Amino acid sequence: MKSPAAIIVFYPDKSGVAKISNPSNYSLSRLMLHSQKIDAPIYFFNYSEQREKFNNIEFIPLNFLNIIKVLLHLGFNRRVLVISQTSKYDKLAIWLKRILNYKVMIRRGGVYYGKDVIASEQFKRWSKNWRYLRNADAFLSTADGTPVRLYAKAVGVADNKVYSWMNGFPELKNTKDLKRENKVVCISRLSAEKSIDYVIHSFAKAFPLLNKEYKLHIIGDGPEEDNLKELVNSLGLHDKIIFEGKSHDIEYWLFSSSVLVTGLANNTVAEGIAAGIPVVCVELGEMSELYRQFKSVYIVNYPAGGYGKINTSHFEPMVQQTAGFIAEVLNNELYKQVEPVDLSSYSWEARLNKEIELYSQLVANE
Repeated sequence: MKSPAAIIVFYPDKSGVAKISNPSNYSLSRLMLHSQKIDAPIYFFNYSEQREKFNNIEFIPLNFLNIIKVLLHLGFNRRVLVISQTSKYDKLAIWLKRILNYKVMIRRGGVYYGKDVIASEQFKRWSKNWRYLRNADAFLSTADGTPVRLYAKAVGVADNKVYSWMNGFPELKNTKDLKRENKVVCISRLSAEKSIDYVIHSFAKAFPLLNKEYKLHIIGDGPEEDNLKELVNSLGLHDKIIFEGKSHDIEYWLFSSSVLVTGLANNTVAEGIAAGIPVVCVELGEMSELYRQFKSVYIVNYPAGGYGKINTSHFEPMVQQTAGFIAEVLNNELYKQVEPVDLSSYSWEARLNKEIELYSQLVANE
């Protein structure tokens, strides 16, 4: 297959050599770390103020003049691939396709619209503003579990252009030989869209059902921390729910706890699977599609889906179901029965190779 002649990336944040050298659990940062596998120069436009080189990547401050310089250099080459990681530059990417015949991939994660909103008449009116997305050559869900495929369909993207792949699993090792303790753990940024209040209410509901006494340890910080602490105090659980603050020792919490409850999040699901701990997560829209093959993952029904504050009508049923899952795992000691996963089958290497192959497919006929 042909490789792209060049790749242009529009990225909605600061990036550069330092950030790429210490990648997060997100596919684009991991892809850039392995960029030497792509036989093409990569022009990575981002919000940094300096220009840097890393392997075949050139990090470039995102402004009109720099874009024009790169376009003049590349000219009318049908094998140029444009990757938009931000809705702010989707229109520009589609414009480059129309004017210069470039190929376009829209990478999308974090669809905050739930299923109920996407199905509404109001969304149909809004979606007219996004119909240009149907002209993209590929629409890639960055595996955050939200209803990206449903969103793409609603704005007119053909289903055969939509791809949804899990991120690679991290390589976690129990180097300290930690044992499972009477701990429930939640690892999350403490911000409104993560709905950690739902996790707290779920633990409070599960607590009287448990055969042993467990404590909930919340790992992370954020703007909702004070409000969440007030909620814990109001429930009379200040000695049962502990805010541990931000921690980089994720292995400790995943290997020493007995169940992981994620709230409205996705990345910790893969971390939990890799660490062999039962995971209770919420159906954000594509969670079942991504994780249904793992018996240690318990997915809470959420008809609305998406991130953001949980719909009031769904809150209590979700709390009830989550509490039931927590009690089932702990009372039956199911954390002792989790079968190890062959992580090589879910490695970043395998995930990134699929995306690189897709790049070649997009330009193969040119």
